[in-house]
Amino acid sequence: MDEIMRTQIPTIKRWPQQCKNAVTKAFIATLRAVYSASNEAAQIKAWQLKFMFAKCVCRMQPQIRGGKKKRLKRNESLRTALLSRVERWNKGEYAALWTEACAAYSSARDRPQRDATEDGNIKRAKQCAQDARYAKAVAALLSLGTAAVDRKTVREMRAKHPEAEAPTLPAGEPVSGFRFEDSVVKEKVESFPTGSAAGASGIRPQFLQDMLACPNKSIRRGGHSRHSPSSRITLQMERHRG
Repeated sequence: MDEIMRTQIPTIKRWPQQCKNAVTKAFIATLRAVYSASNEAAQIKAWQLKFMFAKCVCRMQPQIRGGKKKRLKRNESLRTALLSRVERWNKGEYAALWTEACAAYSSARDRPQRDATEDGNIKRAKQCAQDARYAKAVAALLSLGTAAVDRKTVREMRAKHPEAEAPTLPAGEPVSGFRFEDSVVKEKVESFPTGSAAGASGIRPQFLQDMLACPNKSIRRGGHSRHSPSSRITLQMERHRG
């Protein structure tokens, strides 16, 4: 589990419209295994797959630079690759998908690098403005880039963000779990602003919002149904043990 969380694999910002149904079904099936596992070994495997899903299935595609034609080719490549990975995930090819994802981003050089030039700032500002994140758009235009990695910068960062002491765990029996109503989960998921970053698992809030807004009525039917996406999220939170 620790290896999965520590492995940095960038994920796409949102699911393409043509892929939402297939990805939602696959992710819901993965979440279902989290709360239906019958023994400890099955629970561990289910949680591992849950944290692997975004990094295996929703990882970024290699960059294709160019104009409008290149952009259309990139979008088509993303849809095709995403649907292919979903199909393989449903067939149980978890290990192969994980190996491919790790190999694609085996070093920092392989990961998408942020363009610190003026053109890069303008591009980020346009993307933020399209997502109605106007404060972020202004910040991108005013950005002077990142500081050089040297001893002075490291010393200043450590002074601003000192290492915290290890937490003291409460004594006694562990908490058996928490129950969250579907309406509360739905409200919290929808409260994330557009473009919110992913956590260590690579799952972006936008993915959960896409699940709740899935165009397939058979998937999102029944606001409080045991089979609704919000119920899946609720149940995985209920099973979580910290």
